[in-house]
This record gives sequence, C-alpha cells and structure tokens, in this order.
Amino acid sequence: MKVLYILNESPFYLKMAYFSLYTLRKYNPDIPIEILLVLDNQKENRFIGKLQEFDFGIDLPDVNSFIKYCEKYKVNFTVINDLDMKEESGYHPLQRMAFTRVAEDQILLLDADTFIFDDVSPFFQALKYHDLVADITDWGRWNKFLKYEDKLMNPFNSGVVLFQKGLLQEYGKQVYDISMKLKSEDHPYGRWLFELENKENSSGKLGREEIAFAFFVYNNKINFRLSTFREIQTNNRLYNTLIHHTQTQNYIRYWKMYFGKGHFAPCKKLRCSYINKV
Repeated sequence: MKVLYILNESPFYLKMAYFSLYTLRKYNPDIPIEILLVLDNQKENRFIGKLQEFDFGIDLPDVNSFIKYCEKYKVNFTVINDLDMKEESGYHPLQRMAFTRVAEDQILLLDADTFIFDDVSPFFQALKYHDLVADITDWGRWNKFLKYEDKLMNPFNSGVVLFQKGLLQEYGKQVYDISMKLKSEDHPYGRWLFELENKENSSGKLGREEIAFAFFVYNNKINFRLSTFREIQTNNRLYNTLIHHTQTQNYIRYWKMYFGKGHFAPCKKLRCSYINKV
C-alpha cells in the first residue's frame, strides 16, 4: 500500500504538491509516499498563464528546495533524468511512462492538485473487489457519443486512481502507444480531440492521455468501478469527501478556502453548514 505522485520541474505544480502532501500527512502519518520526479528542465510544462503568478507564501524556486521542504513528510523520491519522451517531447501527461519504475502493487495515484481530508487506508479496501477505481472525467459526463465496441465508454479522470495487480506499471508500458494512436485524425476520436484542442486551447491535447487511459482499461478488460462522491470529487467539492481533486484551473480558489487563513481548514463555516447536511 503506497501513495504515489508524479511531478516534473514546474514550480507551480511543485507548490500544489507540497500542500497536497501537507493534507495527506495530516491524516496519514505513516503511509508510504513515493514521488516520481521527472527532471525535464521545464520543457514539458503545461501552460497555466497567470496562475503561476499566485503567491502561496512558500519559496520553492526549484526541485532541490522542494525536496528539502518534503523531508519532514518522509517522502521517498525517485528522480528520473533519462525519460525518453520520443515524439511527445513537450506533452507532459505522457511522463506517466515512468510508472514502469514503481515496484509496489497497491497504489493510490494522486495528482498535485489534490487535498486530502481523512485516512486513505480504508479506500484501499475497494481493491478486494476491483482492480482499479477512478472518477469519471467531466467530458465523460456530458459527451454521450464516446463508445467502445458499440457500448457507452466512460472516460476516467486519470489523476486520482487506485491500482493493483501491476496495472499502474502496465499502463506505463502502454500509455505512449495508445496516446499516439489517438493523435491520428484517422482514429475515431483523433479528429474530435484535434478539434477540441483548437477550440478550447489545448483541452483536447491534455485530454488525449485521459482517453488513452480509458482505452487502456477497456482494451485490457480490467475489473474496475467508478469512485463515489464520498471517495473522490473532481472539480467542485459538493459533499464531504476523502479526496478533492480540484484540477488546476480551480486550484487557487479552493486553496484560498482551505489555507487562506494561514492554516489548514477543510472548509469555511458557510460551506460546512451545507456540506454537513448532505
């Protein structure tokens, strides 16, 4: 049982990861944590515009500072400086190829833009009955035409996932090839992703890895289930939950809610009064 993050040298993502680690360790003082740290000279960074100008009140100018900050959280770092991105240099989601370097089996993968609100170890009990647990991605909720073998396919959010039976490592082996197929306009969803990228300023490009993750699950006939709202909430937080995956575009708004007073407070009074009734 282990919690895993994968990061590169993006200062903004390092800062988000720092606060995610803070909340994780608050409720999980002993669970093993590994960070795959891909040294890419910030070549693979996602463009986040003015978000990177936000002042979190911590000074993390580089990777070495981040590693030093994390010493108190008992984190095991696997530093990767030889990841071959092949034709996908600049497309950071495919750094997930580095998953092949993780040794353990039962893994909770967390993106940097997450906040944790309780002990995560009971969540691993879901692996008694399923080999993979993930939340559905937003476009899986409103795009009804995504199908696999004439059946509705629910794309997953690949940022918070429970894995076992070597599936994390196997995804690391397959993600590049699946994603490259989706890059072709000859693929059933290739043209849609291309159009979405042009329309929504790289959303399609970012989403290509998530669609690849869905094909990985369906192609390999993996025994999966979707997470519940009590386990994971993506984007907006509407109820009490174990893991809030804000996604990058929403992160600062929720950071202000949870850390805006200089300490970690899971929610404001007004929001708590609503949440606790649910």
